[in-house]
Amino acid sequence: MKIPAVFLLGLCACTAESSPPPVSLQTLHLTDDISLGFLPLVVQGETIWMASSEISWNAYDLFFLRSEEDMAVDGITGPSKSVFPVTRGYGHDGMPALGMTLNAAESFCKWLSLRTGQTYRLPTVLEWEAALGDQVSVLTADADASKHAPHALNHAPPNAQGFRDLLGNLAEWCHTADGKALACGGSFQDASREINPQRKQKYDISWQARDPQFPKSRWWMSDTGFVGFRIVTETPLTK
Repeated sequence: MKIPAVFLLGLCACTAESSPPPVSLQTLHLTDDISLGFLPLVVQGETIWMASSEISWNAYDLFFLRSEEDMAVDGITGPSKSVFPVTRGYGHDGMPALGMTLNAAESFCKWLSLRTGQTYRLPTVLEWEAALGDQVSVLTADADASKHAPHALNHAPPNAQGFRDLLGNLAEWCHTADGKALACGGSFQDASREINPQRKQKYDISWQARDPQFPKSRWWMSDTGFVGFRIVTETPLTK
């Protein structure tokens, strides 16, 4: 059964303390309590819709914790049970999902696309850079204030385009023009001087150094509790 995509003005999965969302926000309701907000973003003359925040554990769990029966119906495999606590002690409800491999993030997009009938994917580096806009200093200042642990979704103020946490909370999986992947924007683990738009990291085997499996897990990175992701769609959410 497909998840209905609902077009709503000015609604999102916000906390009581968060600032009001932009009126152009569209909301995809995954359950009665879990939703994703999307904002329009113009990139090289074309409009896409990008998630206003990083994907939360609450949303990722709908994919991650599916039963084997559900996976058989979907035809999309999901993350194996991790040999370590996936939240890394940083909390769960309202927190950004982290530590997943590129394959896991891409599989979430495939699963969500199948469930909704609308195509979702990871952003390109160019799209991620476009979302930064002209308020890089605002994003960097907030990133500087959240060291030692990631903060909750909607904790940071949005930039002028309405996006949050593009810099410094979690590095975010993005695709390059040639189809490769980078984790963009730095994270809470980085020194302040390293949190900037130029901070883009390639996957390194050290990100799975403590993983006892061989080959390494296709789903979890044992030593990389600083990478997450957000998603985009190329068309407005349908009613």
